[in-house]
Amino acid sequence: MIKKILFKLLNIFFSERKILQIYRIFKPSILEENYKKEYFQELGNLSSWKLVPMGVRLFQPPKNKVINSNNVGFRTHEFELNNNKVIIVLGGSASWGLGASSDEKTFSSILEKKLKKKNDKWTVFNLSMMAATSQQELLYLIFWGLKLNPEIVISFSGFNDLTLPNKFFDKENNIFILPDVLKYKKNFENFFSINNSLIKKLILSLNKPLEGIEVNKNELEIDFKTRSNVFLNSNKLISDILKNYDTKYYTVMQPIGYNKKKTTTEQKQFDFYTNLHASRVEYTQGYRFAKENGLYNYIINKKDSKFFVNYENLFDNESRDVFVDGIVHLNDYGHEIIANKIFEDLVFD
Repeated sequence: MIKKILFKLLNIFFSERKILQIYRIFKPSILEENYKKEYFQELGNLSSWKLVPMGVRLFQPPKNKVINSNNVGFRTHEFELNNNKVIIVLGGSASWGLGASSDEKTFSSILEKKLKKKNDKWTVFNLSMMAATSQQELLYLIFWGLKLNPEIVISFSGFNDLTLPNKFFDKENNIFILPDVLKYKKNFENFFSINNSLIKKLILSLNKPLEGIEVNKNELEIDFKTRSNVFLNSNKLISDILKNYDTKYYTVMQPIGYNKKKTTTEQKQFDFYTNLHASRVEYTQGYRFAKENGLYNYIINKKDSKFFVNYENLFDNESRDVFVDGIVHLNDYGHEIIANKIFEDLVFD
């Protein structure tokens, strides 16, 4: 009770970033223990981010021991093919590796090591990006992924589409506008506005609503049916595109920690993040909906079973620490499990 009152008071007087700084004075975060101090500074460093004229962004911090990006801005190899057998991973911050202690500990890197033991020509390119939704994944695939001639594409996603606050979602056009486009580079506002962005033109020209899903555009809370519809449409587009390239496509509904039997450490982290956002309906609605229905309920009920794999409850009975925030970002052990699971379920099914 005292904790909740404290967090509400902090929310009144301080920004979320300031609250995190205050909190770390008294209790260091697991995420901060996993990463070098300078890495956290880079997340807020505008010079590390690149906004490109299509409503997406890239991340390119200075070289360090924890996180490195290629010359485009993805946390992966340089784009050199050399007749390799290619797998592409798409997704948001969880598959990008927020929570892994180094580049080598992300599930995409672990998966590549396992594959190379079978055939040295396998290469896994991770085109994930923090806060990316299925719509950004579609753009990353079109503008970069297809050039890599992949044999398999794996999207590890779902959470961002369903839980990003409404301020990042244009309800009228059903389009996600990433946080950085709204928050940074004010001189780019017109160029990256909803009306001018390439993502709007692309999505509106290709996306058609699925039958049987009614949309209430006036809802203040997250409309999970609408968000699920957006996710399904994006994945249908990706699947249809890749059929023309004779490429296998899988959507892995990423695991979440809402229903996990949490360890003491996970519970502390979970309590911190949920208390921090307790007064914000959009941040807590996903938790309530997941507990009552399963976060991906609408998606799974309308999915194409040929390419959807549901890992939502994969860690519910796991006794060890898996989530660094108790919610969605995985530690090294969690990434290792995901790599093994994908290797067994998808690559050599």
